[in-house]
Amino acid sequence: MKIGRGVSVAAVACCVAAIAACGSSTVGSSEPSSSGSNSGPSGSPIKIGLVGAFSNTPAAQANQPSITSMKAWVSYTNDNGGINGHPVELFVKDDGHVPSKALVAVKDLVEHDHVIAIVGIQESGLEDSWASYAQSAKIPVIGGPANGTAWLQNPYFFPGGSTAVNTLTNAANSTKVAGKTSYGVVYCAEEPACAQAATYSKQIAQQLGIPYGGAQALAASATDYSAQCLKLKNGGANMVFLATDINTSTRFMTSCQKVDYTPSFVDDPRNWLNSQYDNPIWNNQWFFGEGPMWFGDSPAIKTMQDAMKKYQPGVLQNSNTALGWAAGVMFGDAAKAGIKAGAEPTSAALLDGLYSLGPNYTADGLVPPVTFTRGKPATQKTCGWYAQMVNGKFSSPKGSDMICIGS
Repeated sequence: MKIGRGVSVAAVACCVAAIAACGSSTVGSSEPSSSGSNSGPSGSPIKIGLVGAFSNTPAAQANQPSITSMKAWVSYTNDNGGINGHPVELFVKDDGHVPSKALVAVKDLVEHDHVIAIVGIQESGLEDSWASYAQSAKIPVIGGPANGTAWLQNPYFFPGGSTAVNTLTNAANSTKVAGKTSYGVVYCAEEPACAQAATYSKQIAQQLGIPYGGAQALAASATDYSAQCLKLKNGGANMVFLATDINTSTRFMTSCQKVDYTPSFVDDPRNWLNSQYDNPIWNNQWFFGEGPMWFGDSPAIKTMQDAMKKYQPGVLQNSNTALGWAAGVMFGDAAKAGIKAGAEPTSAALLDGLYSLGPNYTADGLVPPVTFTRGKPATQKTCGWYAQMVNGKFSSPKGSDMICIGS
């Protein structure tokens, strides 16, 4: 899908990153996590790093599941023999959602902890502050939410979740998935890039053959959104993408009810917490995932669910859980292909493994089909996962497998 004139990839990525970021920070500890049985693999350890905005942002709590799922994947992997006899060690850094600290954190992971890859990041666009460093150090960055422009442009970034362009495309495609006929968008008024991405959403809808009902800016400080509701109602939008923080979205939906405007709404559940499930305003509303839904029933998700129960019981789970686990699986598949038993683990060997994964790699259905080519940015097909909230629980009325546009 081509980007229309006047709308840049950077604008789209910036908007998606702003949405994802929209609840004292320090660079986190570099103590490794390699939990598993004491009688696990005995080869030289494979060290990987995880960096993210785990404090100082409204999304911090919702980002935490990427840590717990990565830890569960490490424990599961080590308890099952490691990777070709090598145990995995995970080093976690919190950058406090500050670009300069993100760069410091990544440099520390590479130069002090000697990781061979950054895996499952939760950066909400901050990866662009250190992408050039990772490329210069030839450190592959694998999986996690792919919000920044680096995932679309940097050959050392290997996306697992949907890239920014595909995220907005999946949001629009929810109109067809839900059986609706016209698409509209509400977006954060505080970020100029969001307005540009709203323009791009119109182009996406047109390319998908979906009538466009308009876009409205929502200021988080506003007390009522009736005017915006009525404009979307007059535009005919019966599916509305909520490209705002969840509190603003909820107040907007309430305003629309008051003026008898009751379209279907679609949201990205990455920032969702368990406490938000019971609000009846979300009943029967739709959701699209940048990765697989964590409550699905595919064999690969069942493996994740069993590992979470064993190694990280009782913790919050959301779509970041599945994105983190998928990043681990991606890394594991590449490491198995590139890092041999008894050999010293290196980034170069890991890169060889990544390029050997073949075209349209899906990690057993955990990531949209993606192709890695040496020296070039990854190419990813536009596929997403869809769900609906029913009586306080997520369900998958269209099945738990990814739905791909054009297939």
